Amino acid sequence: VAELRAGKTLTKVAEDYHTTPSTVYKTKRRWDTYHNNGSRPRKGHPKKLTAIQIIRINSYINRHRHLTWNDSHWRRKWRSKKRILLSEENAKERLQFAQYWIPRVSELLLSCFSRECTIQNAPNDPDGWVFRRLDEKFCKDLVNCQSHGK
Repeated sequence: VAELRAGKTLTKVAEDYHTTPSTVYKTKRRWDTYHNNGSRPRKGHPKKLTAIQIIRINSYINRHRHLTWNDSHWRRKWRSKKRILLSEENAKERLQFAQYWIPRVSELLLSCFSRECTIQNAPNDPDGWVFRRLDEKFCKDLVNCQSHGK
């Protein structure tokens, strides 16, 4: 910047410092605007936590090991869902399903692992499954009749 103010051209200063004239121009402009040649902050959202907050969180975690944190997003991890308790009604339903399919295991395997079968969640029941063969493709009782229009 001092050499430019002394009267040297951009190209001559760039040659002396083995850089491009555009870099010299940007450096001069930064000095004129900010009176500083340090790097400017990057664009984007500012950090959510200050350095001291990060240090305090880490020290708290080290003292309380039962808590874990996701370092990249500073969010707490959640433990996986516990297994839903098996009620008597559900146990009976599962037993009936097993008793029905034990003599027909070959048909069940054929329908589950064939290209002619579509497997998807049951309508309105994310825990249930529907196995459809080609001839059952458009059965009304297997299709969710809920309207998703306006």
